[in-house]
Parts: sequence; structure tokens; C-alpha cells
Amino acid sequence: MEERLEEFIRKLKNRHYNSKTIETYQNLLKHFISFYEKHIIAGNTVRERDIERFIQHLKKP
Repeated sequence: MEERLEEFIRKLKNRHYNSKTIETYQNLLKHFISFYEKHIIAGNTVRERDIERFIQHLKKP
């Protein structure tokens, strides 16, 4: 999962995204990875509903 994060960040840099945008995405994705590892069964791929669950998780106080 970390490799995918690094690959995604490299793509953003190659597309000349603003450094603050990249930093924000990186932080959110680290939270997603943590959420994913705690709530999703290992070996499964990320599905749309997994992302929706993560968004709901972010909305909690």
C-alpha cells in the first residue's frame, strides 16, 4: 500500500501539482491507509464503498 502512495505522489509531482496540494493528499492518503488496514480484510482491493466508509470516518468528530 505504501508503494502505491509513493507512486501516486510521484505522479502528482510529475504533473506539477502545488506542493501544498501534494502534502494535503499525502496526509489524507496516510489516514486512508491506516483506516484501510484497520477496517478492511487483508487481501481485498479497495472498492468504492471502502472509500465511502473512509469519508464517513473523516466526518466523525
